Amino acid sequence: MASPALQPVATASPQAAPAAPQTAPASPQTAPAVKPDPVKKYIFPFPGINTVGAKPAEIPTANYVKTWGQYAMNGFYPLGLSGQWHGGIHFDDNTGTQLLQHTGVRCIADGEVIAWRYNAKPFVSEYDEGKGKYSTSFVLVRHRLQYPVPAGGGDPPSCIFYSLYMHLLHTQAYDPAGLLPARPDIWVNITDRLRRVVGRQARYGKRPEWSIPKGFSSREKGKLRDEIGVYLTQQGKNVAWIGSGTKLTLKNDEDWSCEVASIEEGNKVHFNPEVGEIPVAGLHVLDYELDKVPGLPQAGAVHILPEPLPVKAGALIGHPGDYQRFGEVAIRSGEKRLVHLEVFAGQEFKGFVERCRTLDAAKPDKEKSLLALEAGALPKALSSPDLTLPAGEWLGLDPASPKEGDWVLAQRGTNSYSGTDKAKRKAGFTPGGGIAWMPRSDFARSAQDGLWELASAWTDAWGQFPLLAGGDRPPVAVGKVIDLKQKEPLPLALRFADDEHDQRWWLVRYFARMGEKLVWTQGWVSGATAKVKLCTPWAWPGFELVGEDGASPLDRHNQRKADKYDPSTPLLEKLLALIDANGDGVITLKEIRDAWQNPCLVQPLSRLVIEHKSEWGLGMSFWDEVGRKIMEARSAEKLNVFDFVKIWKEERKRIEKLRFWDEVKGQHGFPQDIKVWHVHPLALVENFINKGCGCETLTVNLLLGIEPSVPVSKAQLYVPLILEMYEKYGISSCIGKAHLLAQMLHESMYFKTTIEGGSGHSYSPYIGRGLLQITHRNTYEKYGVHAGGMDFVSNVTAMQKLENVPYCVDVSGWFWTKYKPYRNGIVNLEDYGKEDDFIWITFLVNGGFTHYADRLRLINAAIDKLKLHEHLKKNKDGVYHLEDSFGFGHGDVVWLWARHSDPSEPGLNHLPKDSAQAIMAYRRYLEIGADNSRKNIARTRIPALGGTL
Repeated sequence: MASPALQPVATASPQAAPAAPQTAPASPQTAPAVKPDPVKKYIFPFPGINTVGAKPAEIPTANYVKTWGQYAMNGFYPLGLSGQWHGGIHFDDNTGTQLLQHTGVRCIADGEVIAWRYNAKPFVSEYDEGKGKYSTSFVLVRHRLQYPVPAGGGDPPSCIFYSLYMHLLHTQAYDPAGLLPARPDIWVNITDRLRRVVGRQARYGKRPEWSIPKGFSSREKGKLRDEIGVYLTQQGKNVAWIGSGTKLTLKNDEDWSCEVASIEEGNKVHFNPEVGEIPVAGLHVLDYELDKVPGLPQAGAVHILPEPLPVKAGALIGHPGDYQRFGEVAIRSGEKRLVHLEVFAGQEFKGFVERCRTLDAAKPDKEKSLLALEAGALPKALSSPDLTLPAGEWLGLDPASPKEGDWVLAQRGTNSYSGTDKAKRKAGFTPGGGIAWMPRSDFARSAQDGLWELASAWTDAWGQFPLLAGGDRPPVAVGKVIDLKQKEPLPLALRFADDEHDQRWWLVRYFARMGEKLVWTQGWVSGATAKVKLCTPWAWPGFELVGEDGASPLDRHNQRKADKYDPSTPLLEKLLALIDANGDGVITLKEIRDAWQNPCLVQPLSRLVIEHKSEWGLGMSFWDEVGRKIMEARSAEKLNVFDFVKIWKEERKRIEKLRFWDEVKGQHGFPQDIKVWHVHPLALVENFINKGCGCETLTVNLLLGIEPSVPVSKAQLYVPLILEMYEKYGISSCIGKAHLLAQMLHESMYFKTTIEGGSGHSYSPYIGRGLLQITHRNTYEKYGVHAGGMDFVSNVTAMQKLENVPYCVDVSGWFWTKYKPYRNGIVNLEDYGKEDDFIWITFLVNGGFTHYADRLRLINAAIDKLKLHEHLKKNKDGVYHLEDSFGFGHGDVVWLWARHSDPSEPGLNHLPKDSAQAIMAYRRYLEIGADNSRKNIARTRIPALGGTL
């Protein structure tokens, strides 16, 4: 980059750099983009560093943006220390002292990779003062924000946004494999098809006789037989054999038995003489006997993925790459690694936010857990007690007294009975002295049976709700969004109280201005307080949308040179209101840096959403004009410390290499217009993390709320493993998680056992084991293959492994998503979990409807406690109807439903006896059933139940 004096021009730095074009193969314009699935999970780009052992430790949400702001050296949003517009943020060596950056940057939300560019090695800028390395590697991911389905149904608003990870590590750093950083997860489509036979994974310890070429001595044959290798099979028969080291490409690797496309290199293929030489393509090999051969993406040009590549939040995107600015080269500061992270959306973003805010305002307060304070809000002070209650007076709770909060509303009165008999005490109390508000803790400590006789005068009481007569506290100086569920670190909502009208008030900590300083203070607010509102993340609380900022880089250069930014644009006007610490009407570079180190300013600064032209798409003619003007300015200044002309030429090369917009625009729906809405990446994650889908994340307390009889020790043991299992098996839908949880709870007797009870099972000893109780030897064996060749079948000890962690939990996720057999096929239960199809799921898990009522109770409890009502599709007021289920198309399901519902079958009693349900199911069986004897029964039972054929 250029010298500090030239910094505003050197926009090729990550802080101000547009990305550059490179020659790329022509990509056909794609059809209208298919929307990716809505984001279900968000995560911050790096975990924190645990001071003990340098292990990953997620930084609390409330602290993450502050940690970044306090440690970042530059690369701020929306103005960098160069004074130029900067649409993203940097993670550099200094943030790396707090964040675990060397393990790689994580994808911040579920989405799809649509483009990338990698350089094989760093580019180098040649300055007289030295060489500066820089990386143009980037990954571009698209995501979909979607408002939860409204309670009344309909199409919820949604919006596409993009996350950009720029200046990633070059590809040569990953070769040879295993010696340098772990390879990015998004390279999976590069490495999955190429495999190598390796001895340590091969099943067979000796080469078969028919694979040993003729002409070898007995001794040589003995050695050859010991060579490790694998069989190639055709329709289950071993037709060929290859030794270790052979490299092959797979055509289909979606199952444990993979189809071979070709042999790439290595040992000769030895064919079974009974079969003879046949084409290798189309033969099969066992996947777990092979190792993946790491590959590298092609370096150089922007690569548009033909089909977007799904990627989960937390997936490894890459590692920080090289980036040295000119100033760092000039002062010999050494190598520098960083990542530029940026989030932006197209022009539809503003309308999307407005629709979200409208829908959120209509939600009931009970669904809202965020408290948004705007600058200028006036919290209330607690008034002084204004009542003195005389000794001997009796107090009882007023019917309007709130059930929770700091104060209770008491009725004052007398009592004709002062003894200990409860009934007489209550009968003797006569209200008549008005009301009094008093601390709940005092009333609870002193009252007996809801009545309190004052032994002495009581002065800590109010004649009206204690906050109504309180004066105003200092106004809120900067906006603040408070998560009312936050417990750690120190909660910003300290206490709460309800008045007699069920209006809730919170005692909050906030920043007020005292002279030139911002100081912590506290006061009481409610949702009825001006400039205070209750909301959900979908109200975009604290986010302020600022229209296009039209200042040019030259304007910024002139302002930076004078170290003075006046409110000449909407953006600078907003920034001035926030960070002009001394109130002189201008912003200095020091104030920009200090603002990000000030905890009270981080949230409002990070929640500015700004419409601005993307740095990565501005044309080179624009930059040439900027360079020409700045060179003229430098010439007039007659500064000869550096050769600015040469510096600019190097910076221009960087800019050109970093641009990418022209190659990507229009592909997979990417915006054509470079004017987009920029969002601080960490503010987006902070707002939606653990809240993106509107449901709760499973905790021990929530699990015990769903089923109180779960042993606490089991809840503590299983909850983290269940969360890992959800992640491992891609169980991402909130309602799908709830259905699996409900079935596991029932199958395991509320997590009290992991083995099936009873005796005489036809499939013994391979009885139900695990939280979801898998059965039969074949299922045990299949899971063993999936688990990497584990033995779960050879003896009782092997089988018992399925009863213990981690397998008892893991096998449930495997069974749910990978291996539920039904009618010669495999069913993915998660597909039906997403559809809220409880009846079909219960049938598949149980083989019928045994204990249907308990399973229904558990799913309804999970829906209630996990707040999933907006995710329901088939649940109607706690009931599922057979006609809505996928099972309505299966004869076995409707037959069992009919028999269990039929009042004449007292032994089949796992569904409520209901003649109408039985008639409906019998009629359906006549339509789709195949068993004639069952049809005859149905024809008899329908009229007997009062129906007609």
